Amino acid sequence: MGGALTKGYRKLSWRLHKKRGSQGRIVMLGLDASGKTTILYRLAFGDHVKTIPTVGFNVETICYHKLALLTWDVGGQKKLRQLWQYYLKNTQALVFVVDSADRERLPEAKEELRMLMERPELVGGVLLVLANKQDMPHALPPEEIARKLKLKRVARKTTWHIQGTVGTTGNGLYEAIDWLTAALRDHEAATARGRRSRTTWRFVRDPHHHHNQTADVGLAQTSTTPS
Repeated sequence: MGGALTKGYRKLSWRLHKKRGSQGRIVMLGLDASGKTTILYRLAFGDHVKTIPTVGFNVETICYHKLALLTWDVGGQKKLRQLWQYYLKNTQALVFVVDSADRERLPEAKEELRMLMERPELVGGVLLVLANKQDMPHALPPEEIARKLKLKRVARKTTWHIQGTVGTTGNGLYEAIDWLTAALRDHEAATARGRRSRTTWRFVRDPHHHHNQTADVGLAQTSTTPS
């Protein structure tokens, strides 16, 4: 009974938070059959939706705590991975989904993530790794997944976090989104501070020169940091 009430409250609160607010663009990637679409629909609709392999992409707007996350779920079949790069423009965060029980394909997932993290669009951004299917037999814990993916090295230029999840039930997903929304807000605030404190240069003309004479032109430093 308590579990049902909690689940109902989760679904209701998810709907209530669908209000206008800040928007972030999220791309969800990972190998095929890792559970990306199941996770997307669980977050978007608050329930388990039976899915088929994604050929192309799915897109949903997930609203949480007044933050609208435009989330792209891109197919993970090998022939589609060469297209991943085209979805990274203007991306604030990458969600990378791993099948924690598929040990044989972890090296493949590690290599795909490594190549993604070398893309300039993701440098300095936010990375959330979902160690999915934690309910499956022989699933590796998130700490072991992080070690095998070499996250400390691969994601050294990003703000990153790994979370164990079960996409079919939603276990771990809300904690993951809590972290993601906080990280995005922190990233947005840091970017805004960087813009305010950025030093710019402007051309100045020597005021003592007559307008018909050749004037000395130099550079003057202007700080945009608030006093």
